[in-house]
Amino acid sequence: MHPTALNTSSLRKGRTFAASMPRAPAVKTPDAARALVASDRLTVPLSKLFRSPNNVRSKIANPDGIRQLAAMIEAEGLLHDLHVSPEHKKGQPTGRFGVEAGGRRLEALNWLAVEGRLHPDAPIGCRAVAEGAATAVSLSENLGQEPMSPVDEFHAFAKLAAEGKSVEVIAGRFGVTVVHVQRRMRLAADAPELLTLYRDGAATLDQMMALACVDDPKRQIAAWKALPTYARTPAHLKEKLLQEEVEATDARVTLVTLARYEASGGTLRCDLFTDEVFLSDPGLLDLLVAEVLTEKADSVKAEGYAFVETLTSMGYEERQRFLEAPAKYLPETDEVSRQREAMEAELDTVEGQLEAVYDSDDESDEASATAERLEAEDRALRARIEALRQSRLDTSGHDKSTLGAIVTTEGGKLKVIRGVMTADAGTQAGAHAKPAKPEYSEKLMADLTSHRTAAVQAALAGNAPVALALLAHRMATDLLGRSGAELHPVKVASRACRGALERDATGLAESAAARALDAQRERWETVMPHKAHERLAWLLVQPQAVVLELLAFCTAETVDLVQRRAARDLLGEQLAAALNLDMADWWSAGEANFLAQVPKAKLVEVVTEAVGIQAASPLPKMKKPVACAAAAMTLQGTRWLPTPLRSAAPTAVAPETRAG
Repeated sequence: MHPTALNTSSLRKGRTFAASMPRAPAVKTPDAARALVASDRLTVPLSKLFRSPNNVRSKIANPDGIRQLAAMIEAEGLLHDLHVSPEHKKGQPTGRFGVEAGGRRLEALNWLAVEGRLHPDAPIGCRAVAEGAATAVSLSENLGQEPMSPVDEFHAFAKLAAEGKSVEVIAGRFGVTVVHVQRRMRLAADAPELLTLYRDGAATLDQMMALACVDDPKRQIAAWKALPTYARTPAHLKEKLLQEEVEATDARVTLVTLARYEASGGTLRCDLFTDEVFLSDPGLLDLLVAEVLTEKADSVKAEGYAFVETLTSMGYEERQRFLEAPAKYLPETDEVSRQREAMEAELDTVEGQLEAVYDSDDESDEASATAERLEAEDRALRARIEALRQSRLDTSGHDKSTLGAIVTTEGGKLKVIRGVMTADAGTQAGAHAKPAKPEYSEKLMADLTSHRTAAVQAALAGNAPVALALLAHRMATDLLGRSGAELHPVKVASRACRGALERDATGLAESAAARALDAQRERWETVMPHKAHERLAWLLVQPQAVVLELLAFCTAETVDLVQRRAARDLLGEQLAAALNLDMADWWSAGEANFLAQVPKAKLVEVVTEAVGIQAASPLPKMKKPVACAAAAMTLQGTRWLPTPLRSAAPTAVAPETRAG
């Protein structure tokens, strides 16, 4: 122990300990140096010491820091004297001493005394400061301190452990928790190359903690180098390192339970820094999920359904494979009809008010409260309308010999969907369904189907056989069965609809379809003569393939499949099928082109359908613009499409397309 160290075991009994060995002062000013050289060493009872107003450090460390320092003093003694000046009143010494430098140490000593771990009159090693030098000494000591690098702390704890000290002993000795010591020791095991970056300020403590989620320095370095600088967030680093592990909060774990996973031989790992638990064997977890689904499916099969399928989740693609059997409803009475119409009118009013709140820039608590109230009214009205509809449900049931069931999961729980049929089997069943309230507004329908039109045009422009068939269809429709003909030899009128499409469709000019069409138009304008009377002569000498290609492009430019109400467009469906058109290749749901144009309830429904209920659960609590942005990010890459853009639109009212 240092000769000036404080032996607290003797101080608890009040015995005196005098410091005698000088130490080399770390000072910066001549005044402070002279004050220290001239100072005398003495011992002062703790009860006679107080914090001097001359002490330049005006703020004492937080209580946790004081307790930590107290633990170190108790374990190692007082390694550095306090610098004091005698107190005088009316020119006479009072016997008390003001601490000019060492205020934190004084607070720690007092804390030990209050806790009964140090005698209140324990003699404390001090150095007397020369008159007039108190401020210089206090400033010198505080400015001369340089905090130790956290990396040195990491290695120091690891070294103490290597010397045989337990983490409990180390924690008690330095006034910290056991977890604190364990975390520092884990950080000491980070790759030296990365710790050097942290020491030099090129990495953060949060990044170091994220990297410490694994104890393999090579993997840590690989993850660091694999990510660009801007992407090296703690979350991205952990995601990169833990690609082969599963969080215990995963819905699959909720379904299987940790107990079943561990009983099957699965291992767990706890993150020291976040207390998160990870499963190290995702393959075993998936196997157990399949077991749980199969167990439930066996019991459902006993109910007599024609088929039972198990699906880990019901994503967008899975939902397209099955249809719930058409519900049978009893006729709507006049009274029920009046109630429904009144509630639908009220719902329209609430939705209009809600959209006005969403579109405003008001971020006040009052606006938030209004939005929450209207959202609650919206949900309540929809629930009442649905309840009214369900009250007419014919409960006579379905024929289980032709219908099946799906066993799947939702939010970590089993879900059984009974009475389903394959999509193909359901096509005819839904052909005569009674129209429901339109899913989307006329404006949004025109927006979506304008994008669909542009995509059909782009695909048709490169498919001469289909274009010829379409052109022949148009001519046959106009001519066959008519009694006479006009004088002009050709009566096909061509009119492009691009301008109308751009007026209706959000962002159409920047879409992939528009860019493809523009490229073709530019090519033809380049290769063909500019004067109209020269073009026929040019065409007559071109190979037939060139003429057919031009014919396909021109026919495509005239196609108009825009709808303002959801309807079955058989010709549009046939054309899309002939072109093998998948609108997911041409359009994706974004904020401007879709999400901002639907009510928040629909937005939640979309995310639930495309990704799942867990992904959608935070959205109702968000404001509409924030919810739109979050939904847009969640939907990226899902290839989700709204009903009007899918391969077959739902049967509803007759189509209302734009004239011409």
